[in-house]
Amino acid sequence: MKNMIVSVIFILNVFIASCGAAPIPPRADNFSFIYKDFACDLIPFYVLDSAKQTLIHSPVDNVNEYEFPFVLTDEELDAIYQKAISIDFFEYSSPFVVPEDQMLGYQFPISNFDLYLINGEKSNLVAWTNGIMAKPSYKAFKNLEELQELINRIIQSREIQLPVSSAGCE
Repeated sequence: MKNMIVSVIFILNVFIASCGAAPIPPRADNFSFIYKDFACDLIPFYVLDSAKQTLIHSPVDNVNEYEFPFVLTDEELDAIYQKAISIDFFEYSSPFVVPEDQMLGYQFPISNFDLYLINGEKSNLVAWTNGIMAKPSYKAFKNLEELQELINRIIQSREIQLPVSSAGCE
């Protein structure tokens, strides 16, 4: 009887341990991304290329393009990687579209985003728009917005003198 109780406890422990969240695999040496923020335009407002370590800025009302060195820290790369893995970024389709039954409405101005991520043998390009207001319960869109906001916070945290645009989105 004692052996049977020990066996049942052992099996339960193995079952409970296997139901926990799978550990996030380590970031590969080739982890990199290209992030494009098309703020109200056909030309990207920002292009951040982590492999080339550059940020290209194209003000909305300016024909010029400005390139800056932009080296991400390991902590910044880890934060982006952890967020991407936690939302199953490599499983997103492109273009990512909010299903009609998850939409609340539309918002303006509309910006479009592209994010191309590489990690080991995996890669994925996801394009999406923020012109849709999704239901708060629709996590796929909310998670993608959080990843986009994380990257934008990193860009904006740098002391780079970006040219000021006088044009607004119309």
